[in-house]
This record gives sequence, C-alpha cells and structure tokens, in this order.
Amino acid sequence: MWHDVEATSDLLNFSLIAETAAGLIHDAGGQPISIGVSGSWGTGKSSLVKMIGTALGGKDSSGKPYLFVEFNAWLYQGFDDAKLALLQAVSDVLSDEANRQKNFLDKAIDFAKRLAAAVYRHPAFPFISITNHMDRIAKYGNASL
Repeated sequence: MWHDVEATSDLLNFSLIAETAAGLIHDAGGQPISIGVSGSWGTGKSSLVKMIGTALGGKDSSGKPYLFVEFNAWLYQGFDDAKLALLQAVSDVLSDEANRQKNFLDKAIDFAKRLAAAVYRHPAFPFISITNHMDRIAKYGNASL
C-alpha cells in the first residue's frame, strides 16, 4: 500500500474550498456543524482537512481557540475499535487544552493530590502516619491531636 502523506502546498487548488469550510465553521459561532469530506484514495481529503485547520487561524472572533483534532481513519480501516480510537483522539485534545488553561493554583492543587495519593500508597504509610502523630505528641502534648 502507498503511504498517504498530506501535501504541504496546495497542489490541487483546494485553498478556496478550505477557506469556505473555515468560513462556515467560523460563522457557526460555536454551534454544532458537520462538514463531510469524501473521495477516493489519493484525492486530497487529508490535505484539505489540514488546509481547513490552517485557514481557521487558531482562534474565533471572541478569542477562544479552535481545537483541531487530527485523526487518521485509514489506520483503523476494518477494525471495530475505530470509534473508540476517534473518541480517544478527541479526549486527548480536550484534556491537553484543559491542562493548558490551568493556572498555577490549579496545578499546585493537582500536584498536592498526586503527592498525597503517592504517600498513601507507599508501604510505609501507616508508619509515617504514626510517626507524625508521635512527633506532634512530643512537641505539643495530647491536646493538639
């Protein structure tokens, strides 16, 4: 089978179609829209989709970023798990964007939760807990517990 490599330049004069599709997405204003791209193998579908992503320009009129999900369906042709792989690709992009938008405090809280979970799973956790209580008793007496 031939390798399917998207074109980096507009060899098929698809720029008008890509700009029109990007305009439709932009004009939808965040409302759901479906655009189908169909054709035989090698007709430029993947190249067109990449060109649409480029034509979107990254952000909408309100400054919110467009999230562009690339999914190569050819890799899953004939497999039952193609839908699952598509959902995973969408989930990965959404997760990356959510992590990108976190502020410092959110990241610190997530780190503290991961650290607490790691300490809790550590084999010496009961000892650590008892040791902490013994240190508190030695320093403050029983009233501080």
